[in-house]
Amino acid sequence: MQSERTGIPSREVRRNTRTTPASAETTYECRSGYSLVRFFVMPGVVGYRCEKSVAATATTVYGCRSGYRLVTRLLGGAIARHCRKSVAATASYSCDRGYTRSGRTCYKYTYTSLTGRTCPAGYTLIFNGLHHLCRKRISTAATVTYSCNSGTLSGSNCILTDTPTSETTYSCSAGRLSGSRCILTATPTSETTYSCRAGTLSGSRCVFTEAPTSETTYSCSAGRLSGSRCILTATPTSETTYSCNSGTLSNSECVFTATPTWETTYSCSAGRLSDSNCVLTATPTSTVTYDCDSAPAGYTLSNQDCVKTTTRNPTPTTIYYCDPGYTHDPDDNTCGRTITTTPTKETVNGCPGVPPGEPTYQLTTTTTATTTTTTCTRTITIPAETGTPTCPPAPDGQPPYKLTVTDHGDGSEYTCK
Repeated sequence: MQSERTGIPSREVRRNTRTTPASAETTYECRSGYSLVRFFVMPGVVGYRCEKSVAATATTVYGCRSGYRLVTRLLGGAIARHCRKSVAATASYSCDRGYTRSGRTCYKYTYTSLTGRTCPAGYTLIFNGLHHLCRKRISTAATVTYSCNSGTLSGSNCILTDTPTSETTYSCSAGRLSGSRCILTATPTSETTYSCRAGTLSGSRCVFTEAPTSETTYSCSAGRLSGSRCILTATPTSETTYSCNSGTLSNSECVFTATPTWETTYSCSAGRLSDSNCVLTATPTSTVTYDCDSAPAGYTLSNQDCVKTTTRNPTPTTIYYCDPGYTHDPDDNTCGRTITTTPTKETVNGCPGVPPGEPTYQLTTTTTATTTTTTCTRTITIPAETGTPTCPPAPDGQPPYKLTVTDHGDGSEYTCK
């Protein structure tokens, strides 16, 4: 009788393996001078680009309002611009003390006594009602003074200044214009690193190994099988087969393969979202400070100009003119005219004429019973050599004359009133 013994059948167990996408972290870098900008390629999809802002080319056009002209000059190495207009200044005329002004001419009279019965050269004989005198007119140009209601006086003109208007346009030789800056773009370099919270990193995936479900069948290479045991008369043999509820059986492991899905969302930390781009807008600020430190001595700042005020007496230019019909006499700067009229013929008794300045004849008519006598008489009075003049007797019934003495500086004038 063959003895029996029990034996353990052989069993082989293999583990199942599955993989999932590893966590990816991508780092983007820009070359020197550029900044990394995050934008949205499309809703849910984020992109990155490199940007650099450089100053745009500025072109400024200056202008002045009507009547002004643009003046550009260099002050202390800086260009200064202003609008300038020249208008005629207001002219005022004046005379020295003792003179009387007539238009742009000043005049006065000087008096002297007769030398015998004639006047010195340049003097004219006049009669003041009491005696004859010699009078001379002295004329000179009036002093002209110029002034300005506004602006700065320059000779006989007023210089008005104004701030020019300006319009600046910007352009870019490369990139896109944003305000007064040019935005240059470049593609960043990227480096992606992968990590797994669990499992083992393999490339860009995480590998998980788990015990697969298995179904064991037993067999005995010798003897007979009893459950999971072999009743041996010799040692039984066993064979193990594997299966997977999901995934693919590879040897003794189940391999799971899945396609990763992702969704990209775009947002901007600053600016506004435009498709997949973040658009940043900024207003350039500029502060311009003006000074006259590099200007020559004596200049002070006025608005955007360095101004030096100097005072000097203007050089007057005197122009003489006469009213229509008058002729200018350049010797004594007087105006005169000749009036010609047709005399009226009338038969009357008259007295002969006398030289200018002398007392005229007085016509006297005496009528008797048989005749009428007409007589011309005149009285010539000359200054006495010595003594004080006296007034003649007054006509009957009239108050006596009163002697009035007027001092002219170079002589005295006596008048009977």
